[in-house]
Amino acid sequence: MNNYFGIGLDAKIALDFHNKREELPDKARSRSKLFMWYGMLGGKELLLRTFKNLDQRIRLECDGQVMRLPPLQGVVILNIPSYSGGANFWGSRKESRECTFTAQSFDDRMLEVVALFGVIHVATSRVPRLPLQKHRIAQCRHVNIVVTGDEPIPVQVDGEPWLQPPGVIEIVHKNRAHMLVHDPVFEATLRTWQEQNKASPSTPIAVVHTHFPTLDVPSLFIETAATLVDLLDPVIHF
Repeated sequence: MNNYFGIGLDAKIALDFHNKREELPDKARSRSKLFMWYGMLGGKELLLRTFKNLDQRIRLECDGQVMRLPPLQGVVILNIPSYSGGANFWGSRKESRECTFTAQSFDDRMLEVVALFGVIHVATSRVPRLPLQKHRIAQCRHVNIVVTGDEPIPVQVDGEPWLQPPGVIEIVHKNRAHMLVHDPVFEATLRTWQEQNKASPSTPIAVVHTHFPTLDVPSLFIETAATLVDLLDPVIHF
């Protein structure tokens, strides 16, 4: 996992979409058709509520502590402040009065655990500046999810879904990857430098042209040869 992990509702929609795309590839080639399929599958889950009792089918442990789950349909583990193409399930620090959580960051080796309450929650999370029903479950370094019962549950990692049989899912930090990030300080410095160059007149550059006399190569060769003959003439007659 690099970005996020999901179990339950969101993974079910992603898995159904994946199966439909494999079954009918011609009907999932354009972006508009992809959104249409996601909307249809989301509407189906809105009516069926397949994972309305997900809190009874899994046990969630964060840093060794068993978490009490509210009635939910999905759980998302975040490693970055974005989910599934831009959704912000965790929210900013200013949006919450909970003083136990720190600001979310992708380089702090912390995982954010969030509850999903339904399809409406997932859909409205993509609308900017819209007050959402966010539920922050935990912020930790080690997550264990125990899938109980006899039936598999859909899960997804970075958008890749599959059916997970009963067992234990462990999520923990492994290593780090180098990334390019936006640096506002550097951009401000570069912008100031560019503005200063535009404001100050450019200094003219002096170009020095050096003229060399044109050499007559044949005449120079004849003159040098004649001089050499004059020097060797006494030696030859001796």
